[in-house]
Amino acid sequence: MPISFPKTLPKNPCIAIVAPSGAALDDTNIEAGVQALKNAGFKVVNFYQHADRFERFGATDQARLEQFHAAIDDPE
Repeated sequence: MPISFPKTLPKNPCIAIVAPSGAALDDTNIEAGVQALKNAGFKVVNFYQHADRFERFGATDQARLEQFHAAIDDPE
């Protein structure tokens, strides 16, 4: 079986942050992760809102679905 490699990322790639399942334990970790990605040269769009946590999840089912759709629909 031949080895396959992923396509090269475009210049200034954009990464979307969403919470499709569990919530982050500490919002400072999110901020640090976003900053690390930016320092690595990525544009970052954060759709996750730590204040919207619902029980152990990143938000309600509907809100998590909306985050995911917003990320997909974002032109960047």
